[in-house]
Amino acid sequence: MLETPHIDSLAAEGVLFRRHFAQAVPCGPSRASLWTGMYLQNHRSGTNVTPLDYRFTNLALEARNLGYNPALFGYTDTTYDPRNHVNSDPILENYEQALPSMQHMLQIGTDISYWLNDLARKGYDVPDRPEDIWLHQNDRADAEGREFSYGPTLYKAEDRDSRYLTDQVENYLRTRRGRPWFVHASYLRLRPPFIVPEPYHNRYDLVEIPAPIRAENVAREGEIHPYLEHQLRTTSGTWWCEGVDRRPSELTNTEVAQLRATYCGMVNEVEDNFQRLVDYLKKTGEIDRTLIILASDHGEYLGDHHLLGKMVGSIRPITSR
Repeated sequence: MLETPHIDSLAAEGVLFRRHFAQAVPCGPSRASLWTGMYLQNHRSGTNVTPLDYRFTNLALEARNLGYNPALFGYTDTTYDPRNHVNSDPILENYEQALPSMQHMLQIGTDISYWLNDLARKGYDVPDRPEDIWLHQNDRADAEGREFSYGPTLYKAEDRDSRYLTDQVENYLRTRRGRPWFVHASYLRLRPPFIVPEPYHNRYDLVEIPAPIRAENVAREGEIHPYLEHQLRTTSGTWWCEGVDRRPSELTNTEVAQLRATYCGMVNEVEDNFQRLVDYLKKTGEIDRTLIILASDHGEYLGDHHLLGKMVGSIRPITSR
């Protein structure tokens, strides 16, 4: 159902790890495993705010030892070890810092101010409340009768945060022509809120979307584990779709299908931006001496087990279902 031609092409030309699994559910611990090559139980950064012990090496440190200057566009969910900083150091105020020895070229994470400033520069009416930039255009004629996550963004695809990050990476690569470079392009999508620009918002018909894997009702699903029952009963909906305040477990089948269709469009939108960087490398002839690593730090439930997000952990169906 989901078509990913650019990613498929990269996989066909390179090495595909079909049995690779994220080592942890939250972003920070999973990324720490990717960067250090260690299991969570060894690096011990167990949550998004748990510092990564300064004594561990990482890919950026090792690359710097080889003469590279690792550059980050986006964020790595890194919390610095406070033992190496005074308490008043601002670097300890959030967990979206760059990995040690990585130069932070562009911040796009919880803080989207750089991108919002770019939208304002282009003439967009940037809302006073930053979260309102994720509101859907559901007052359009084609959105009539559709579910809340159908409407596209308030801005064009070429002005999306993913495109902004891609442009910044491409500009940086131009400055490095003929010199070694190391870039980590960390796209904030495919995270919620679930919203995508036109034309990606209506790329998939709902009849094409596979149904989620879940029990016939929330009560039956909650029998798997007490913590799952708690999550189904209490998880708020404000983070996955702006302007909608319902728990994921309260969504109808059609609403879940539209969320899944919107997510598929988000996949293609990020994939197209990634391909722009690959095309640049091909155009400049750098592709043959460039190592490209494409990875994700976690998955998304997308309605499976009546859940959205990632934080409930591994869930196995009960055998009597």
